[in-house]
Amino acid sequence: MIINSIRKTYALICPASRSPDVLERMMEAGMIIARIILESETYDYHTETIKNIRKARENYSEKIGMKYSMAIGVDTRGPEIRIGTVDRGGAAHVQLKKGESIKLTTDIEYLEKGNNKIIYVNYENITKFVSRGNRIYLNNGAISLICIGTGSVFINCIIEVGGTLPRYADVRIPGVALDLPDVSNQDRIDLAFALDQEVDIIFASFIRNIFGAVEIRNIISKKGDKVVLISKIESLEGVKNIKEIINASDGIMIMRDLLGLEVPTEKIFLIQKFISSTCTITGKPVICATQVLESMVKRNKPSRPEIADVANAVVDGMDCVLLTEETAKGSDPVSYISHMIVICKEAEAVTWQKEVSLTVRSKVKPPTNIPVGVAMSAVEAVEKCEAAAIIVLTGSGKTPKLLSQYRPQCPIIAITRNQNIIPKIILYRSIIPLFFEGPADDDWVTDVDIQLNYGVKYGVKRKFIKASDMIIAVTTWKKGFDYTSTLRYICANDIMELV
Repeated sequence: MIINSIRKTYALICPASRSPDVLERMMEAGMIIARIILESETYDYHTETIKNIRKARENYSEKIGMKYSMAIGVDTRGPEIRIGTVDRGGAAHVQLKKGESIKLTTDIEYLEKGNNKIIYVNYENITKFVSRGNRIYLNNGAISLICIGTGSVFINCIIEVGGTLPRYADVRIPGVALDLPDVSNQDRIDLAFALDQEVDIIFASFIRNIFGAVEIRNIISKKGDKVVLISKIESLEGVKNIKEIINASDGIMIMRDLLGLEVPTEKIFLIQKFISSTCTITGKPVICATQVLESMVKRNKPSRPEIADVANAVVDGMDCVLLTEETAKGSDPVSYISHMIVICKEAEAVTWQKEVSLTVRSKVKPPTNIPVGVAMSAVEAVEKCEAAAIIVLTGSGKTPKLLSQYRPQCPIIAITRNQNIIPKIILYRSIIPLFFEGPADDDWVTDVDIQLNYGVKYGVKRKFIKASDMIIAVTTWKKGFDYTSTLRYICANDIMELV
């Protein structure tokens, strides 16, 4: 189990990876977030999957002798357009050939009569916005059509790139402003299900502006502030509005595959760097998603370009990396996670974190408040004494987030008695959340030392702290204070001997 990796990995859970046994092994390999896409199965199916994840976490926690910190996330569908069924109940897919003609129609008569000549589309206004020359992508961009003419209820197209088209495939029309709602009725139903299941994170699909993020925030706020909102950037419009979206969200996910439909592929890496740096300066986590180690679906090791891509994401400052097709369709999700962790660790070793840290800290204008000042001082202390870790005791999660933003060159062990904050900090780079279940000691100083001892022993067990290492401890200065104000240099061996 590699817990000391500064990078975080999370995985899409599908039939091949939803059993408690496989999920437990994925956690052992380093998975800290399990992501569920609702559109592919029934709510009963997803309810069972969520139960399996929680059972696996319970089993793994018993195995390691402590509560394993991880989170469960659910994707919304977003303002989507989809086709109907194809092949009239046959193979549930149809072959489209390059150069042939095909018609898209909003005529409901063709909802279940799709074939290689005509396909139903569930967006009534599509003919009002699409014009001759527009490209229309089907099935996550795998199939490309070019519009050659429109009518009141149909669009005539030429197949530019053919392929296998499954039923209910998605439809994307890049560069065309549509009147789709920011949050659909289906999204509201899905969000109600997710909140009822008490999931930790909502991954909001196709967020184009601040309005979509705010609307979803208002819905999930019915559960208070416990649910984390991650906005998925999938369009050029979303990139242009990224700063306001970041401010309205708890974090950002970059969907590189869908961005590639609207932006030249050779510019995706620039967008990745831009969003990553903006999130880092703002203090929000950013996630690199899609087309990561896809070749491993059919091979036992990643390709060299994939390794370079993942390493570049780490160097760019990504907080997390998402596995999708790999854990959804591959036969060995545990191996994919293990490969990802190894690549991330190697890349982390050559990342110039000190320079990044100095740049981020230089953006802070004095005077600062006490928690900001303490966090900046703690990160500087790590550099001066080459500390093996920062251990922070937290009830709100605010100080660990600040520490992560200032990019220390070591792990941040965040110890808390408040289980609700773990999903709020688990996405952040370097943070290892530990839930402390022990009762509070009557003597406040002793209670602090007990928790610090817990953190040091964890680091020793995971082999990223040695007894002789220096540790930076960040705590409050006396009982009853609700913010961190004290920084201590301690030797790992000394704190272990105190308790």
